[in-house]
Amino acid sequence: MKKFVRNIKSIVITVILVAVIFFAGVMYAKTHHRGNGTKVSDTTVKNALVSISELATSDYHYTKVGKFTNSLKLNGWTIPFTEKSFLLTYEGDIKAGYDLSDAKVSVSNKRITVTLPEVKVLENTISEKSIKVYDEKNNIFNSISVSDYKAFALKEKGKAKKEAIQNGLYQRAYKQASLLITTHIQALNNNYKVTIKQA
Repeated sequence: MKKFVRNIKSIVITVILVAVIFFAGVMYAKTHHRGNGTKVSDTTVKNALVSISELATSDYHYTKVGKFTNSLKLNGWTIPFTEKSFLLTYEGDIKAGYDLSDAKVSVSNKRITVTLPEVKVLENTISEKSIKVYDEKNNIFNSISVSDYKAFALKEKGKAKKEAIQNGLYQRAYKQASLLITTHIQALNNNYKVTIKQA
């Protein structure tokens, strides 16, 4: 059920993004006096893409349980009775997309080719409200600190990112970016064939 809800949410977000970017393209075209029969240039298309700036086209929601443990060490040996630990449940979101200022544009023979830069994670956040701490075991010789929570969160974000990529985060980002950018460019001039490539 949760997966179904997430899929519906992604579809709704995509539809909204398409509508917003199409509208932005229309407004850009009006502002720069471009019509359907007007020849466009590399610079025209590049400026239109830069106006979008960072484009987040794929998201991944995760709910996790993680355990942190740590003991003091001396010369590589674990010191007995210094272990501290805690168990956390939390939720987070990862957004992936493109910095379109790094995109390359080529216009030739009624064809516009956009080469996207490498897809990247634009945001990876854990909701503070979702965090719940269980089974916390402090130690008088090795107490739990704020830095422990920060280090744990950073490690968990890394694991979530790897999982998201394995589950197709980047592929979805490219697919959605292709749709959105094509829509945006065709709002400027729909007489050109648009091709989107990945660097």
